[in-house]
Amino acid sequence: MVIDMHANHTDNGNSNGVTAAFNNNATDSAVTSGAGMFILDCCEGDTGIGSLLGGSDSSPVTWMFEITLSATDTLDAGVYPVALDFFNFNSTTDLANAIYRIEAEEDGTDGVFTGTVDYVQMVHEGNSTNATSIIVPNTDTVTLLLAADMTGTSAPRVLYGDADESNTLDIIGAQLDANTHSGTVTFDATSYGTDTIVHVTVTDADLNQDSGVRESYSQERAVGAGSTGDTFSISYNDTITSVANFRLVETGDDTGVFVGQFKTSAATGDIGKDVKFTYFDRKDATGTSVDTYTSVKIQTESGSIAFDRQVYPVPFANGWITDGAGNELYNPFNASPTPTVGSIHGNVTVYFTVTDSDYTG
Repeated sequence: MVIDMHANHTDNGNSNGVTAAFNNNATDSAVTSGAGMFILDCCEGDTGIGSLLGGSDSSPVTWMFEITLSATDTLDAGVYPVALDFFNFNSTTDLANAIYRIEAEEDGTDGVFTGTVDYVQMVHEGNSTNATSIIVPNTDTVTLLLAADMTGTSAPRVLYGDADESNTLDIIGAQLDANTHSGTVTFDATSYGTDTIVHVTVTDADLNQDSGVRESYSQERAVGAGSTGDTFSISYNDTITSVANFRLVETGDDTGVFVGQFKTSAATGDIGKDVKFTYFDRKDATGTSVDTYTSVKIQTESGSIAFDRQVYPVPFANGWITDGAGNELYNPFNASPTPTVGSIHGNVTVYFTVTDSDYTG
């Protein structure tokens, strides 16, 4: 059995415009089980339903469900309930409108049915466009995508329609608060030289969107760009610079701690500047969008040289001791007489150490 869904609309002189747009832009054209999702192209001014509606609430859309049976399938005549839920997500405008249907499963034969509800907070990077890869509706384990902290009367709530012993329908509900968290940013040193490796750590439980995998974030703010969709930026004296291939990677499957590394500028003109790493925390613990950052100074230090001892013996070769007539060669650098190379030498090895924190990278 295949369940296909179409839309019919007559606005703007197009008798079947939404059907065409829906079929052309949906990522799934059919549902082959009892539940599934269709992605509708958004929005007004685009090529999907939003454009064809023209922003008018007076022109309704009629959704049609078409059930196609294979040659071996049968379906008795009757009335079958169908539920159509619209999901709407936009991290820019804090939209997360959705209904998640829990298919609780009996864990035995005692009438106890169980299910789980997980939630994920929106972050700047990608949630407006990839919500379908996060949400999980219509199962015994659902995952909610939230646009902000939801507490009190706004907290996620599970509702169950119960017919009691007097056959009265009661709505029974339970809820828990879904909080956002404040992120932190730290460097691994209090200052860095030029062309030096910097290790940065970002800690924010909201970035841990899947407790079963290590996640990563790579969308940095471009020079001169706005804030939409950016997770972080790197700047010198508040002038944003691009760092190729930088990525924040979670330290484990379910830690909420992300690390990354980059090199400071090698330009001597950046000595004395502040290098800053800014994390764009979409929602902190108070539900406010904030920019969290840490910064240190790029500075150089005077290097030093140390020898392995204070006194060394004079190097010699046996030809430098005497000439053939027995004359002493007290100065081995004399050009005449020329020292004769022999088999016994007194070489001296000197070790020295150069210390300069500017070259720790």
